[in-house]
Amino acid sequence: MLSRPWSLRVALPATVLGLALLAPAAGATDTTGGTDGTGTEPTSCAPASLADATKSASAVFTGTVRGVASDEISAQETDYFQSVVVDRVYKPGRGAIIDTEEVELVTQRTNDRCSLGALDEGERYVVFASLSGEVLLADGESGTALADADLVAEVETLLGSGRPPVPPETPTATLTPVSTATPTPFVRAAVPGAGLVLVGLLGLLVTRRLNRGD
Repeated sequence: MLSRPWSLRVALPATVLGLALLAPAAGATDTTGGTDGTGTEPTSCAPASLADATKSASAVFTGTVRGVASDEISAQETDYFQSVVVDRVYKPGRGAIIDTEEVELVTQRTNDRCSLGALDEGERYVVFASLSGEVLLADGESGTALADADLVAEVETLLGSGRPPVPPETPTATLTPVSTATPTPFVRAAVPGAGLVLVGLLGLLVTRRLNRGD
């Protein structure tokens, strides 16, 4: 696992509070995340319907987990900080929340309530994230799950084909300087050629006269 970035320590209190508010009491039978890296499964959850998940999420995107860092708050609670390489953003629109190719997603493992746990490194997910300050959070009932073809198709049916996290660069037009010099008049341009034609005609005439003289 990656070492936890120091900058995240500042946001930890708000992050933990946000996750606690997002995660209601357990009581269902499914989990959409990974494990906590030690083999301990988080308390299972009942994910929201896809329509509810997309409506309540601040951001919906697909991406691959590049690395995971953890911070054990207590024996009952661990926070996870996932580096996710984003490949498609479905919500929100351009320039809002997600405008970089890599984001940090915070999840949590708790033993006493619904939680998502750590996502599996190297796996691609459909992420339904809430926003707490500048921190992206995903809890056990967010709808976050492995990005199989069926789930991605359902998301695109609801939210469209999405966009890349970073807009493609607009090609820069190359300007070609235009000469401002006065164009050469046709008569002046034609004089050299006319002279050559005249010389040729005179030569032909002389040749014909010489032939007649013979």
